[in-house]
Amino acid sequence: LITDRYHGMIFATQMGTPFLPLASTTHKSTGYVADLGYPVNVQPALSHDSLQDIVKLVGEILERRKEIAGDLVQKGVLLKMRVYETYESLIDTLFSEDWESESSE
Repeated sequence: LITDRYHGMIFATQMGTPFLPLASTTHKSTGYVADLGYPVNVQPALSHDSLQDIVKLVGEILERRKEIAGDLVQKGVLLKMRVYETYESLIDTLFSEDWESESSE
C-alpha cells in the first residue's frame, strides 16, 4: 500500500499490510509512523523526481513484507492498548469527584 492518508496507515497496521507512507498536509502521518516505530520514514509527496526512490523503497518493503507484517500486527495491538489507557485515564479524570467539584464552582 502506498498512501499519504493517516487512516490508510492505521487500517494497514490493523490488517498487517506493509505500507509506504507519503507526506501529507498534516503532521498526523509523521507522528503515527514515529509512534509505530515503522521501519520506513514518511517520504516526500510523489513527484517525477522522487519516482525512482519510491520504486526502490517499494521493492525493499516487498522483500521484507513478512517481517514488517508481523511487526505491524504486534505494534498495532500495543498502540491500541495505549489509546485505551489514555481514554480510560481521561474518563476517570472527567468523572472524578475532584473534577466535578472544580467545574461546579
